[in-house]
Amino acid sequence: MPQLPRFAAWRFADAVAGFEVVYASDGELRGHTSAVEGGMPYAVDYRIAFSRGWRTTSAVVSSDTLDGRRTVILSVNGDGRWTVDDVPRPDLDGLVDVDLEASACTNTFPVHRLDLPVGETVTASAVYVQRST
Repeated sequence: MPQLPRFAAWRFADAVAGFEVVYASDGELRGHTSAVEGGMPYAVDYRIAFSRGWRTTSAVVSSDTLDGRRTVILSVNGDGRWTVDDVPRPDLDGLVDVDLEASACTNTFPVHRLDLPVGETVTASAVYVQRST
């Protein structure tokens, strides 16, 4: 696994007005994002643990909106079985990645894990977490 930079930060362009910062350590990304989209503000913080093979092992995602704060805890065992807030979710079984609607960095997991040919498209199914849920 290549050494990741200690942090990265960027401003969102086009669809939303916002900012994201992510901190990387061995086997974990933790970050914060905040934006205003469609006149509605939100903030999301996350902590995603992953294996040396860039497979998600757990994620804690908290969103803060005008409706209040909500936290969701996702985990996957070595057999690809998922739980959400400690409740088994067989409909998610077999998925490898977590994709956060509010974060660009979660798209890097399949990029690092898969041998992606230049100019070709591949499918990478993921557990999709919306900021409002």
